[in-house]
Amino acid sequence: MAAIAVSLNSILAARYQTGGTTPAGDPEIKKKSINYVKPDAAVQDLFDVITALYGLSQNPVANVLLQKNYELIDEE
Repeated sequence: MAAIAVSLNSILAARYQTGGTTPAGDPEIKKKSINYVKPDAAVQDLFDVITALYGLSQNPVANVLLQKNYELIDEE
C-alpha cells in the first residue's frame, strides 16, 4: 500500500515588528495570517503580496511564513 498526499489549502503569514519591546528587551513580534491561500499559488507571488501589503504599513516585516496543508490518503 502506498500513501499519497493531496494538497489542501495553505496559510500565508507575516511576522512583523510592532516597535515595542518584550520584558527581555527583544523586539516585540506579532503575526497576521491569510487563510485559504490557493495551494498552487506561486511562492514568489505570495512573497510579493506580503511585501506590497506591508509596504503600506509602518511596521517592518520580520519574516514571511507559508504553511501548506496536505491530507494523507492510503491509496489501494
